[in-house]
Amino acid sequence: VVAQVRAQTGGDVGVHGSITLAQSLLAQGLVDELCLAVGRVVDPVGPRLFAQVNDLRELTLVTATPTASGSVWLRYRING
Repeated sequence: VVAQVRAQTGGDVGVHGSITLAQSLLAQGLVDELCLAVGRVVDPVGPRLFAQVNDLRELTLVTATPTASGSVWLRYRING
């Protein structure tokens, strides 16, 4: 369905708060841009966003915006 929507509208399809959906879209190559919030705390437990990605993907940094709390908002374009 996501591939059809992307082909028809050319608009954005956003995923907020569903790591399972984001993982499956990444694994199927249906993501062309990532907007990530990187916090200043590392948590070694929990799901990994790229757990289902099996091949190397190159990202191009579009923007990086630091916040007052020490986090960073990152926007990447996925190449290829």
